[in-house]
This record gives sequence, C-alpha cells and structure tokens, in this order.
Amino acid sequence: MQIGWCTVLCKFIGEMGVGDTTHSYAYDGQRNKKWNVAAQNYGETWFAGDIIGTAIDLDAGTIEFYRNGFSMGIAFEKIQTGPGMAYFPAISLSSMESVVANFGGSPFKYPLAGYEPIQAAPLKETIKANILLDWMANLLSLEEIKCEFQFSMGEKVSEKALICLFASLLFRLLSPLLNSTYIIEACLLPFVKRLLFAKDKHRKCASIKYDVPSVSLFLDYAWMFLEVDEISQVLDVVCQCLDSTYRRITYNVDYPHQRETLCVLHALIKHSRTRRHLTSRVFFHTIMIHNFLHIKPLDYKSLSKLVPVVCWEYGTDREEHGCEGEDAKEKYAASIKTILDSVTELEQMHLSLLRVLFTNTDGTATQESSRKIFLRQLRDFLVQIANSRHKSPKILGPTLLSNFYQLVSLFQSLWEEELSSSQPVLVPGVSFTDPGFRLVDTSRLGGSFWSLVHTDWTALNNMSTSTSIQSESTVEPTVVTLVREVNQELNYHHPQMDMLLRPGNMESQESLIELFNSIVLMYNAGVHKQLVKVASIKSKMREYTSCYIEYKNKLNQIDDPVTVELNKYFEVCRTNIDIQGRHVAWILSAIYSTGKQLQLAWILRTVLRTLEGASKGEDRRLLSFVPCFYVDTLVCLTSVLRTHFDPLVPIRNIPDYLSLLQSVAEFLSSHIPDPRITDKGVKDTLRESAAGFFCSPLTLKCMEEVTSESMTSFIRALLRAYSGSNWAQTNWILVRIWHGSGFAFRYTQSPHLSKFAPDLVLTEPNLLCQRNTPCPSAVYQENIQRLLLQESNVESSSAFLNSLLNQLNWAFSEFISMIQGIQNLSTERVVLQTRHLVITATCFEILVCLLRVLEMVVVLARPLFTDPARPNSTSMLERLCQILCQLLLRCSSSDGCFNFIINLVTKVPEILSIDHFPILSATAGILVSLLGDELDPDPECTSIPPVTRALLSENFPLHSIKFMLNQNETEDIDMTSSSKTKKPFSFESYSTEVSSEEIVSIRRVIASFQVYQKRLSVASEMNDDDNKCAICYNYENSVKFEPCGHESCKSCINHHLLNTRRCFFCKTPISKVIHVQTDTIVHDLTTAATGST
Repeated sequence: MQIGWCTVLCKFIGEMGVGDTTHSYAYDGQRNKKWNVAAQNYGETWFAGDIIGTAIDLDAGTIEFYRNGFSMGIAFEKIQTGPGMAYFPAISLSSMESVVANFGGSPFKYPLAGYEPIQAAPLKETIKANILLDWMANLLSLEEIKCEFQFSMGEKVSEKALICLFASLLFRLLSPLLNSTYIIEACLLPFVKRLLFAKDKHRKCASIKYDVPSVSLFLDYAWMFLEVDEISQVLDVVCQCLDSTYRRITYNVDYPHQRETLCVLHALIKHSRTRRHLTSRVFFHTIMIHNFLHIKPLDYKSLSKLVPVVCWEYGTDREEHGCEGEDAKEKYAASIKTILDSVTELEQMHLSLLRVLFTNTDGTATQESSRKIFLRQLRDFLVQIANSRHKSPKILGPTLLSNFYQLVSLFQSLWEEELSSSQPVLVPGVSFTDPGFRLVDTSRLGGSFWSLVHTDWTALNNMSTSTSIQSESTVEPTVVTLVREVNQELNYHHPQMDMLLRPGNMESQESLIELFNSIVLMYNAGVHKQLVKVASIKSKMREYTSCYIEYKNKLNQIDDPVTVELNKYFEVCRTNIDIQGRHVAWILSAIYSTGKQLQLAWILRTVLRTLEGASKGEDRRLLSFVPCFYVDTLVCLTSVLRTHFDPLVPIRNIPDYLSLLQSVAEFLSSHIPDPRITDKGVKDTLRESAAGFFCSPLTLKCMEEVTSESMTSFIRALLRAYSGSNWAQTNWILVRIWHGSGFAFRYTQSPHLSKFAPDLVLTEPNLLCQRNTPCPSAVYQENIQRLLLQESNVESSSAFLNSLLNQLNWAFSEFISMIQGIQNLSTERVVLQTRHLVITATCFEILVCLLRVLEMVVVLARPLFTDPARPNSTSMLERLCQILCQLLLRCSSSDGCFNFIINLVTKVPEILSIDHFPILSATAGILVSLLGDELDPDPECTSIPPVTRALLSENFPLHSIKFMLNQNETEDIDMTSSSKTKKPFSFESYSTEVSSEEIVSIRRVIASFQVYQKRLSVASEMNDDDNKCAICYNYENSVKFEPCGHESCKSCINHHLLNTRRCFFCKTPISKVIHVQTDTIVHDLTTAATGST
C-alpha cells in the first residue's frame, strides 16, 4: 500500500503504482519507505487503525506525511509545479487491502494549521445545525422542570404536547441538514455526547452505569418526526463515526477514545426501537458490532513506556536495567497488572453493552425481542464465517477472539441470573435433532443429517418434546417452510418446529442454549487458530533468549576483532527479547490471563458434559446427531490448555485440572472405537488427540487411569488391521506407547542430527515421534501383549500383523524407489523439487515408525512368530525375515542409493533426517528380540533353531550386522571418495544413546550367526528343481490345493490365504489345502463362515 500524490501526467499499470512514476510521490508505512521512482527510508511503521495525513504545499514545493497527528518530517522537496501540473491525492492497494479516505467530507481528526482540506467544510450549515441542536438541548431540559403551560383563555396544555410541537418544528429544519455526513459528525455526534456526559465530566465509564433520559427522549423525537429512511441513514453515519473512533490506535492505557465511544453506543442502544434497528440492519451487515468488542494493543511506543523492564524466563540483563532479577520481575508483574486492570474495565463495558443487546423484555405481539434478533443475526454471521474459512476472512482473528471471550462472560452471567446457578450447563442431546439446527453444520458425528433422519427420526419422535431445544424463532421462515415440507414427506410432526417465526420474547434456557452453540461454533470457526498464532510469540521469545545466552557466553572466549561483530548480533537479540517481552506482557493481560484460561476450561467442561450426555443418555443414538464441530472444539481446547497457555499460564491454575484431563482421556479412549461415530474427519481428530496424550507424563497418566473397559476397546481399535487413511495415526500412537522402551530408542531427536549446524536442521516435524520426549507406557504395553497373545484374539492378531508387514513392505519399497530416483537425477543438471525431498523424508519417517511398532510386537508377543502351534506363525516369520534381510542389505551397502543419500557433499535440510542410526537401531531391536533364546548357541548341539534357520534360508547378510559395529575388514573397492573420507558408521560412536548392554547384544548376534553358518550344510547340487515351490523357489512343494491340484510350499499358501482364497496359479476357489505326504487336511475352507474373493 502506497499513499501520496500524483499528477494528470501519470500513467499507471498493474505493476506500477503511486510513487513508481516521475510525477507521483508516495509513502509506504509497511516498509518505511518514501517513493518517487526510487525508494528511500522514511517515516514510521503504520498499523490498522492509524490515521495517515498527507499535506502538500505547492508554494514551498513540499509534501509531508503525518501519523496520528504527528509529523514524520518533510518527505519530498522541490516537487515540480507550473502549468499543467495538477496534483491529486492517490493510493495504490494490493488485494484485500482497504482504507477510508477523507478529503474533507468529514471533520479531520487531526486538522493542520495552515492547510485546508480539498473539500471545503459547509460552515453555514454547521452554524445553523449547532444553533438548532442548542435549541433542542434547551427543549429537552424542560423535561426535568415538569411545568404546565397555560394559555390566556385559561386552557391548560400538557408539557409533553407542547414540547412535541416545538420538537417537530426543530426536526423540520434539521432534517435537510442531517443529509450531510459532515453535519452529523461535526454537530449531531458532539450534541449527543454533551447530553450523555453532562454528569460524567471526565468521560469515564460512569455514564454507562445510569440512564440518560435526554438521549432516549431525543431518539423518541427522531423516530417520531423523521422518515424511517432518514433516521436509518443518520444512525448508519453515527455508527461509522463511532467505529472509526473506536478503531484508532491509542497511546493511553486508559483507552479514552474507546471508553467514550462505548458510552455513546450504550446510550443509543438503550433506546428500544434504535436497538432493534441497529441489531437487525447495521451491527451484522455494515458496521460490525464485533469491532466494538475488540481491544487493540497499545502503540509500541506507549507499551515501551508502560513496560520499561522486561523479565524473561532465562533472567534479566541487570546491567541494562540497573536492578536485580527480583526487582525486574516485580516491575514486570506490576506493568502486567496495570494493563490487566485497564483491559478488565473495558471488558466490563463490553459486557454491559452485550447485556443491553441481549434484552429479552422488549418483545411485543408484533415485534421480536432484541435477544431473538441478536441470536439469529449472530448465528447467520457465524455460519458465513464457517463456510468461508478457507477464503478471505470476514472478520480478523484478534477481533473474533475478543468477541469469543465477551460472549462467554455474557453466557456465564446470564445463566447464573436467569437460571439456577447450581444447575450444570448442558445442551440436551435432543436439541441436535432439530432440523433448524442443521444451518449451523450439516456434518454430524454419525454422518449427514438427513441420512440420520431417515433411520432414526421416527424413534426420536417418540421422545418427550418437553426437553428444552432450540427455539424455532431463531430459524428463518424459508427454512421453516423447508422443514415443514420434509416433515410432511417423512410423515413427521414436531410441535415446536411447526410454528412459524413468531414475535415476542424468547424462553431463557432456549436462548442461552442457542448462545452456547454459537460460542462453540465461533471457537471452531477461527478462535482456536488465533490462539495458536498468539502462542508463536512464546516460541520466538524462547529462540531469542537461547541466542542471547549463546552469544553472551561466547563474548569472553573470542578475540577482540570478532567481539565487535558479535556484539552487533548480541544487541539485535537483546532488542528482540525486549520487543517480544512487551508483547508477552500484553498477551498475559488480554489473551492468556488466568481469567481467560478459566473461561476456556469452563467451555471445555461444558462441551465434554454435552457430549457425554448425548452418548450416555436414555437414547444413545443422539450422539450421532451431535455436530462435528463439538468434538473438534473439545480436542482443540484440550490442546490449547495443555500446550499453548502452559507454561506462561500453568495448567495447574485450573481447579481440578487432573479430573478435567482424566475426563477427556476417558472420552477419547471410549469413543475412538465407537461405531456411532462414522465421520472420517472426526475419527482422525480423535486419534490425533489421543496421540498427543501419550506425549507427556501428565496426560499419559490420565490415559493409563481410564476404565479397563475403555482401555481394552481402545487397544482393540489400535490393533485392528491397518486400512484406510487412519492407519498412520494409529501407528503413531503405538510408536508413542513404545518410545523409550526400544533398542536405542530413548532420544528426543535422532542423535545423528547433532553433527549438523542448527540452521540446517529443520525444526518443523513431519510426523517424527522422535521429536517428543520419550514417555513409554508400561500399562498399555502389558495390555497390548495380553490382547495379542489372547487365544480368542488369534484371527485379529494375525490380521493386524499381516497388515503391519504389508505396510512395512510398501513403505520400504516406496522409500527405495524415491532415493533411487534422486540418485539417478544427480548425474543430470536437474534441480530437485523441495516437495519431492520432503515426501522422501516423510516416507523414511513412516518406515522407521513401522519398524518400531514391529519391534514392540516382537518384544511383547514373540510367540506370534515362533510358536508353531499358532496359525500363520511360520508364514509371518518367513515374511519378517525376508524384509529384515532386504533392509539390512540396502542400508549397509557402501555403493547403494541409501549410502549415496547420506554421503551427499551438499547437505540438503529436507533429507537430513535420513541416516543409518534411526533405521538400523530399529532393525537391530527387532533382530535381537526375535532371536531371543537362540543367542549364545550350545557348542555341543548341532541343530539350528527355527528363527535362525529362517534367517539363514533368506541368505542372511552377516556383514550387515558387522556394519553396525564397523567390524567389516574390507570395503568395496569402488567406494566413492566421499565415502572414504566419511567416518564409518558404528553404534559404538553413540555411547550416550546406545547402552553397553545393547552393544553386547549385537556382538552376541554376530557370534551366534558365525556358529550357525558353520553348521548349515550346503544344499546338494542334485536337488530336484522341478519340486521347488513355484512361488518362492526356496522350499519344496509340501501342500496341494483342491480342487485344482496345484502345489506350493506350506509357507507360501499360508501367506496367500491371508489375502485371498483363490488359487495363486489358476484363480480357482480353493476348498481344501492337503499335505502332500500325509494327506492330512491343513486348511478346510468349506467350513469357513465367510470367504475372501
């Protein structure tokens, strides 16, 4: 955005705006530049709400700019003048930018001496209007005298009649003058303020606490003697002026302009007819009421004066502030309290404003109450926001956040006043079956609304309609008509929904439930996003403080020439810490205060109570009708209180916070497998939230203390066969349960990343569970072990293990294919796309996570692979051995694509996570646990155990195990030069992350395989290849299929039957699998209840 002047000679195109041509001059407050073809530093940074003035002196040939009345200095001198050089004000805007331009049509907020506006002020009309309004003030003052007027003939005339007569004459003269915006802002608005602040000279919030009869009487006369269109236009302009004043940047923590504006607006809406007009025609359409409920931060200069000392988590620079740490902390806390007190007073004025708008006593037989109008308009507005959240925002995040807090305060106060304070806040589940409620969200936990209607509507109709539900008065007539048609089609009759939109007041509980639904929708529509955005300041401050300490420690260790340069960075860090610290002071006062934290906790409890009521009520089907945004809000609120408020505002400030988290954990564990929830998005949300609960000891304890029934159903859901798109979330949860218990799996970030510079390592995690602190759960591991080995759970365990191996095979194949593609492109002059590199790294993360889950299964349920009595154990063992051998060969090859990626000379941040350590440590854990008691073989025994035999039959690469400890004696002679100079990989190099016991276990594996390889006899060259299994070419045919008669080894057919029951060769349905030598039936598929095709 560039504001300035241009001449008639300027020609602009899409890429060139004001200041980009020879005869145009502009100021850009975003970049602090002035433009006249070339740019130069100038001025201050502008913000939304600033008033930027520009003055041109054609006699002196200068252009000067002002910000909120303060000059920023002369920007341009010796501008060209003369014949044909006519100057015009001009502005260049980008998409979504807007300004309000005033050329003199309204009084200037900051008039400049010696300059005139382009548009001359209507002085005669202004004088006339002021005289008439002075007479009006005198007329209104007669209301207080209460006298009677008597004519000469003895007739008595009432004061009211006579005042009305004179008022009509005055409004007849005022009416044409009020068509001017200038007159309204320069005369009418100051007149209203004089009436309002007659008893409140200091213009504090006192005037909002009592009624001002003169203002109400003036509005009565205005509605009486002006046309509806005229009074509507006047009110629109008045609201525009109030909005402009309220949004101005303030330099005073008392917010004088905002207080004055709220007092005037409060006086206007105290008038019943004016309130209904503004609510229905203005506040949600042209001049948003939301703007009047927002508290903008102070200007940074004022904030610096108010918060002179910044205290941060690593301490305070005592030399700079000249005080001890405790003194700095006290001063910082005092500054926060000063801001908090001022913000609290302003919020009380907001609450008083909302309470007036929520009046429920002004409804008549022909008019709706203000509460009805407000709720309907609010819901329609929120629906528009929810439907356009991916487009340009209709309301900014900070404004929406302020409105959210104020509506919560309004709801809490009204619920306590109008209903029993001891009655828990709860939205009845049956209210979500109201067709009118579908306007809020068509997506329900159980699917679409109308599909649920066709299945459960008749049953729900039998329920008592006495339960408080959403009033039909908040539904548009067209919607009521639609609902009637649908009800007639379904032969359904709902007494409350059959009524048309009716005037009058609204039942208290119905109105408050409607308000609560709007609050929940508002949080989901944008409030959560803004809270997360605000929390980023906390992360920035932590980064700056870390750099601050690092630079400060290096100052005493570096030579003088370098110290001078380092001091510059040191000063930059210190300046940024002060900036962020002052912003944090504002956040702790207005956004993340303890009071706001308690409000969010209260909303969370109420949402949770509503969901539990719908889930465990008399009719459990009501849960399916709950809108999806209720669950989204539950999850988001829990995340905000756990991770964003804390540690600035510790979660322990919330009373019974452990009980609250315990209730959320119980809901998650019991509803993730709930069949009533069918929406895929909600299922993914619940799983992601549950995964977050396994990331800290506090929330993990809550998950471990859920009821045994909920825990069992939750674990069963985790151990189902991987399918669909939610398998990644499930796998992530299982990894979190295991993180800290696996082989060298105790790190927060893979230790190989420590050898790279911090600026190379990407801080944004993809799905790296290793980014979190290890927090294993012995309770869940024990229950997983029990369910996997449970005899009644054999089929589901086999299905889960089969899907896990399938996903592992897929991830490994995809990863190898991707890195091979990178290796092939390296020989060409091709720039790799960042997206391709990120996908490759993500695939590697998935592969490592799958390996860790497999490691957990092997450790906890080794009999699934080694117990011959269990079905499919042999097949599972052989498949696992195949994957392990292939993986070890690929990762240990010195000239393979994996080693090529790791040894790239130019380090690419997107793929730095790919390394030997994460994948080989997981593989080593699987191998050591799988071998188990087969390690340390008995020298006198000549047999080979089954696991070892299965590995050796797959040509187990012993050199790959030796690679883990750098025990290979020779390397390939075609090793690249980069590999020769690179330090060889060895677990022994990671002494902190890999324990001595784990090193010993790998050595035991190497020693054992050396013994077993000597025992293994080489197959005879005379083996009959015709009798080999045609599927694997590894084992001899041992079973045949009926009725087709084809043969294969037992291992292959067991694996094949997990996926299909048709012959591998001819696709004929298999009825039986018979052992070739004994003729015994291995599998009888005719007795199976169901068959797979």
